[in-house]
Amino acid sequence: MQRTVSQRVVHSRFYQDCDAIGFASIGDNGMVVVLNAKDGIVQGQLEYPLIHRGDIADSVACVLAEHYSSAKPPRTVLVPAP
Repeated sequence: MQRTVSQRVVHSRFYQDCDAIGFASIGDNGMVVVLNAKDGIVQGQLEYPLIHRGDIADSVACVLAEHYSSAKPPRTVLVPAP
């Protein structure tokens, strides 16, 4: 039996250079994920595990402040809305 693994490329003409922020939590455990797109193609992702205390905006803001302290943010940052 052969198994083929392929990389899927998603291209967007609307979101050329942007970061898309995702958030999930179970109890006090949370995770913020930053997907980075350049020229409309997702280039990579960074994951930030955290202790979540119930306020999504605070959790995401803390992570983004740290994330962008050493890197210039793109023109567009897509953030989760409750």
